[in-house]
Amino acid sequence: MRILITGAGGFLGRHLAIHLRDNNELIMTGRRWTEGSEELDLCSDESVDRFIQNTQAGIIDGLIHTSSKMMSTGLSNEEQFDVLDSNIKITRNVVKIIQKLKINTLINCSSMAVYPNKDGVYNEQSVIKMSHNSDCMYGLSKFCSENIFDYMLKDNYRVVNLRLAQIYGEDMREDRIIPSMKRSVETDNCIVLFGNGERISSFIHVDDVCKVIEWLLARQDVSGTYNLGGENLSYLELAERLIKRYGDSGTQIITKETGLRAKFILDSGRIEELLNSSNIVLKKVLME
Repeated sequence: MRILITGAGGFLGRHLAIHLRDNNELIMTGRRWTEGSEELDLCSDESVDRFIQNTQAGIIDGLIHTSSKMMSTGLSNEEQFDVLDSNIKITRNVVKIIQKLKINTLINCSSMAVYPNKDGVYNEQSVIKMSHNSDCMYGLSKFCSENIFDYMLKDNYRVVNLRLAQIYGEDMREDRIIPSMKRSVETDNCIVLFGNGERISSFIHVDDVCKVIEWLLARQDVSGTYNLGGENLSYLELAERLIKRYGDSGTQIITKETGLRAKFILDSGRIEELLNSSNIVLKKVLME
């Protein structure tokens, strides 16, 4: 297959390129240059129009959309609105590329950030309310993008929206929870957990995301929106597994009363049922 990957310079995009390159012809795009990639700024109409003009219609079988503007801490209201506006702009241009180049399949990498980070079990029919979350505008942009793709591409295209859990793996961002805990073990021989480590979240290894996406590309009968998580785990359990791998008998866990305690459970049952027909077995966190 000939596959277009947006955001090829990002964490997931790079891993997808490595995973898919042996059995597929890849077109990798992004503003951050990577080896073998083409420059494409999805926030720029001029860049998108140039890419469309230079690419033959009908030759690309599928598009994997990983590109987005991310949230960070301490953003002003205006900067948060810019995250929303930029991601909607990106979505509009992805629709344009798909329609102009007649790309049959879209695998859209969405996020569990569309759900409220509150106690509960969340499946694809659960309440969508990201206003409770610190990354509200990011989650809102992801939900808007899902609906824009579903609406604009409903007649002639196959759309799969994947609401991804926290992705971990080699070369992930250092500010994510697993690298942060690991660094604390290496520098201080301890891990500090807020909310007594009671918070629960969903995690999935990047290799598993790549395997599922590759499988979905070949499954022309599958479309719709799916949660995709590997394991729901408390931060205390996560810390214990990190210490078992990277620490020693003297490594301590220090708990603090203050902090988030939300027990968020991502229900990935729908896609797990589909995966029963594959040979994909999702990894347990830090047990691979």
